[in-house]
Amino acid sequence: MISKNKFFILMYYYWKILGLFPFELNKKKSLKRSLFGTIYTIILCLVYFISLKDVLTNGFNTILVHSSPMSIISDALGVGLNFLTILIIWIIAITQVVKIKEIIQKFNKTNVSLNNLGIDEAIDSSIRLLMIICIVVNIIFYIHYILNNIVMYWCGYNTYQGWFWFDLGLVIGPNALVIFITSLLVLKKRFKKINRLIIDLPGVNSTVLSRYYEPISHLKAIGQVHSDLKELLSMISNLFSLPLIILLSTNFMEFAACGYMAYNKFKDDEQQKWQFNNIVTVLALMSWVILHFCQMFFLIDSASSTVKEANETGNILHQVMLQHQFINTREVEMISLRLLQDPVKVSLYGFIELDFSFLYNIIKSITSFIIIMLQLDEQARKSIEVMNLLSSTYDNSSNSFEFSIDNNYSTNEFIII
Repeated sequence: MISKNKFFILMYYYWKILGLFPFELNKKKSLKRSLFGTIYTIILCLVYFISLKDVLTNGFNTILVHSSPMSIISDALGVGLNFLTILIIWIIAITQVVKIKEIIQKFNKTNVSLNNLGIDEAIDSSIRLLMIICIVVNIIFYIHYILNNIVMYWCGYNTYQGWFWFDLGLVIGPNALVIFITSLLVLKKRFKKINRLIIDLPGVNSTVLSRYYEPISHLKAIGQVHSDLKELLSMISNLFSLPLIILLSTNFMEFAACGYMAYNKFKDDEQQKWQFNNIVTVLALMSWVILHFCQMFFLIDSASSTVKEANETGNILHQVMLQHQFINTREVEMISLRLLQDPVKVSLYGFIELDFSFLYNIIKSITSFIIIMLQLDEQARKSIEVMNLLSSTYDNSSNSFEFSIDNNYSTNEFIII
């Protein structure tokens, strides 16, 4: 049985192998840039670039036979966006060590503040949550990776070995997403404990006790901790904004490409009486659709639930203020108004808010994109049919003309003789 600390060490070195942690911990347990880790991550960037070039030049040859032009274009865009996502994650890991240190220090500061308020916020629980999510996500990824490559190789699609190595690098994106989602869930847990603390303050649950106890000092401290958590949430969002934008773009393109190819295969199966290879291919493509949807859903769900819990603090404080008479009512009003008028939100560079309305717009755009691709395919098919018809008509008229010439030549020759 592996202990918790040993498992955390294994996870730490696993992420170092993936190039996500190009730094090391010093004796004070603070981050320090690692020269070896930085060089290693740069080498990973170069190797993956060579893998991308190899896949684009050689890997698509085995797919061209089975796919339409639109599916090739969308799949190539998805491959490029996947590479860009991984490359940016590695670049951020190399260049943003100072910001990562500031985020960790802010985490520790809010942890101390919560402990001063009487909230027991153990670091071990956050690490345990991170490990659980990391294990689940990586197990799902590798099982899907193995089964998908077996199916595609068996059906004759991914016969080029370069695809195996390129697809293996796709594990970087989900692991970076694990770190971001876990950070949001930890902050959500802290906001929830703050809300519970406001309700459980002496003098809040009892109107009798409120005459003898004034919780304004605690409310000020809670407001400060809330501001620190909000600032921490903003720091984390800014750090992950660029890779998340490209990751969402990748999910959009891959979702549309796989859904489009699965629909075409489904139509082929109806004409070919449901051949086994086509059925398995449709299931493999739909598994990618499900995975990309799950990435978008859990990302937006964690962001939305964290924002909801953080903004609930202002509502709870406002309700408490209406139900109880405080000595310093003005100060309580200022804290409540600040929380209500400046709500917490998770946004990417300030123009993309991660909420369910955004997910709805993504699904709507994907549906429109697939419909457009199908319409373009239909137009291309009709154009090919017209060209084939004109070509056959031209061939028939040419043959008739040659036959007429031959007959006339034979008749004239007979008359002369």
